[in-house]
Formats: sequence, structure tokens, C-alpha cells
Amino acid sequence: MPSINPLRQQQVVKRADGGEPPNPYAKLYGLRENPFPSLAIFQTAAADPRRNGEIYDPEFRRDEEKRFFRLFVQPDTPDPLGIGFLRLDPQAGGRGNGKSIFLHRLMLRVNNQDWEDWSINTTDPQLFGLAAHVLPEPRSIKSFAHLVQHVFKTLTIRGVLPNDKNLANKIDVDFHAAVLLSMLGDDELKELLEMPLEELTSSLETREGLEKLLAGRNLDWAEYEDTARKLLSSSDAPVDPEVLDALVSAKWQVTGLCKELLARSSYRWQQNGARWLVHGLLPLLMAAGYRRFYLFIDEFERIYISQTSRKRDEFLDSFRHHLYEAPSAAVARKFVSTLLTIHPSIDDYLLANWARTGLEQLAPLTKPRTAMHTISLGASTTEKLGHLLITYMDYFRIDKARQGTPHPFAAGAMEPAMIAARLYPRTTLWYAYMILHQAVASGVATPISRRFVEDFVADHPTPPEDEEDRLFAALPSSRADLTE
Repeated sequence: MPSINPLRQQQVVKRADGGEPPNPYAKLYGLRENPFPSLAIFQTAAADPRRNGEIYDPEFRRDEEKRFFRLFVQPDTPDPLGIGFLRLDPQAGGRGNGKSIFLHRLMLRVNNQDWEDWSINTTDPQLFGLAAHVLPEPRSIKSFAHLVQHVFKTLTIRGVLPNDKNLANKIDVDFHAAVLLSMLGDDELKELLEMPLEELTSSLETREGLEKLLAGRNLDWAEYEDTARKLLSSSDAPVDPEVLDALVSAKWQVTGLCKELLARSSYRWQQNGARWLVHGLLPLLMAAGYRRFYLFIDEFERIYISQTSRKRDEFLDSFRHHLYEAPSAAVARKFVSTLLTIHPSIDDYLLANWARTGLEQLAPLTKPRTAMHTISLGASTTEKLGHLLITYMDYFRIDKARQGTPHPFAAGAMEPAMIAARLYPRTTLWYAYMILHQAVASGVATPISRRFVEDFVADHPTPPEDEEDRLFAALPSSRADLTE
């Protein structure tokens, strides 16, 4: 039998439904909610801005961003890098130093053509490129064909770009614009150039919108298809006929093309995947006007850590052959630039295979030459971490007058937690989440003191390492000084 009158219980529930639940973070600290992630692991299309890269401190890795631009986009040498490394500085520790969110940031800047503080010549057509951030699951990539599949999958992930868009949507817009440019006269082109950007982009994303644009200029779909086919059949970079047929079947939508190919069997991917990429997707990107395809392969160690030495050789040999050696328009134009993450304990583990497959000549792993191909994510500082915490809090502040301040913490209060976290960003954010959670539970008034943080650190262990942290720690360590 119930211990409370059910009618009275319903009264209580109804009254509670009538208003907003109490928010102690707002009441005590002027924050909409706890601004810190309970687990700071990047997830590409997560809804939570604390995990999907929406909250980003541009000051934290400003120097590293500029180095990417100097190495890959507008280098001092005649040619940008074909292969480079995003390497965690040994003094910065292992995982949890923000490399995934850093790669996501680079992807966004390249795809949005955000060259602020990078380039003095922002109208250079060579800056027009496409970047894809591939984040493989553990043990999901065992061959080059599997990597190619992940590239196609990455193009279809919604939410990678603003407004819940994916990379395929961006390719659609740019490719359709390239086709229209070949079809329109000067007067018609001028009219479209004056159209509001959002309206034009929306029209170029779908077949329905594209047909309306064509109809308004006395053009029909058959003329569009004929022009598109000619563009993709150019003599210097023709698209593979099988990929072109799949694109036509998908109504000239790249998302549909990717889904059509991804639905095919593993056997067909092993046989044809490299061709679909090198002679299919890459020429399509060239036709869309892109000057370079930036391939950011995150957690690269996940690919080869579980491979046998023979499988590792096969993978690396295919990687070198298809993207940087075999005859293709992509190789001739030096179209692909790959940035690989390298864990500080892993390069010696890979070196023999890297050299045996000829990659040491393209992108040295051994010092001192590797420095010319490396972006090193250096160790954090308490100042940088303090700014990072403020960035998270500012995103959730109710009182905008507090922007840029450590409120609700006293100045320097979080330093004991940063030191306990060994200045690792992920662990520092975990401490910040837990400390603020404890402060709310205890009703601690502002400012939250250094003593409160010290007591919390003394009484609570750091978060446990994940399986991959322990695995990498057991591998041979290369404590290479890349400045030597």
C-alpha cells in the first residue's frame, strides 16, 4: 500500500511541473549550469558544447595553430608538407592534452576560410581547401581500405560544421557553384553574387533549390547534368566512372554518394576503396575548386597499435603508394596533406615499419629532421589553464559583467588542482567540474578559496587512466628533444 495519499502526491507533482527546477549554480555562482565537462573527451557531433569543440580557447594553442599554417598552408618553401606530425611534447604527458579539439579547430578554420592572424593575403586562391578530421575507434582500422571508409564516413557526420551540417553539404555547395559558374553569363552571375549568402547556400545544398535557381535563369536540369558530367570528365582529373555513376544515382548529392558507397560489401571496399578515394572523391574535390585536401588522422596510434608488423607494413605501404606515389591527379598536384598524431611513447614502436616502407624519406620520424615536419603540442602552464577555465565559465555565465574573470573562484584558487593534474587540460577540467560540484553541494559562498581547492585535492584521487593510457605508458618511450 502507498505510504502517502496518491492524490496528495499528484498535487505535489503538479505544483513542481509549474515552474523551473531550482538551479544552485545560477543562485550561488551566476552560471547556467556546471560549465566544465565531467569527462573531457572530444566527441565530434555531441550536442554538449563542452565536448564537441564549440567551447574553445583560441589563446591556448595559438602558436601551434600558426605553425600549422606555416608548414601546411602557406609555407616559406615552394611546397607545403605532404605528411606531418602532431606530436605531444614528452613534458606535456600523454593523452588528455587537447589534440583532438585542436584538430577540430584547424578543420573549422580551414573549411570556414578563417585566416585571421594566419595570412596577410586572405584572397590567395591556394587557401581554398577542404579539411577532414578522422577520429577512428579503437581497432576499427586494420587496412588502408578501412581508413578510406572512415574518410567517407567522416564526410557524412552531421554536426561537424555549424547548423548541423556535414562536410558533404559543404562539398555540394562548392561543387554546384563550380558547375553554375560554367553555365551562367555575366549578368546572371552578377545577380547570384548579389543574393544573400544564406539564401544562395541553402539553394545550392539540395536538388530542389538548385532546380529553382536554374529555372529562374531559363536553364533546366538536363543542361546542369551535361555541364557537371563534362566538368567531372576533364582530361587532367577525370572522376572514376563507377563513382560518377554513384553520384548521378545520388542526385548529385555527396552525402548520397558516400552512403551509396558505404553500403557496399567489405570485399568491394578492399578491392576498390583506394580507387574510389584517389580517382573518385579527390578529383571531385578538385572539380569543386579545392586546391588542397587536408586529412587530419587523429589517434593514429589506434590504427597500428593492434596490427602485426606485416599488416603495419602493408598499411603504411598502401598509404604512401596511393596518396603520394602512384600516378593520379592528386599526386601530380600534391593535393593531399596528411597530419598524423604521434603519441610521445609510440614513435620508436613505429620507426622500423616507417623506414621499411619508404615513409622516412617523405616525413622523417627520426631527429633532428622530424622537427621540420612536426607541430609540437607543448606543456601547459597555470596561466594557460586559468584562461581555459575562464573560457568555459564565460560560455555559461548569466552575468556578463563577470566575463573574463575567474569568478566564482578566487584568483589563483585552482592552481593546486592544476598542479595535481600535472597541468594536463583534461584532468584539470575534471577537477574543476568536481570542485564546483562539491562547492554547490556544500553551499560554499563566493569566492571559492584556494584552501577549499587544496582540501578537495587532498581528499580525492585523480580520475583513473583509461586503457589506452596504460597501454602507451608500457611502450618504449622516445623522449626526443625535437629542438635538437
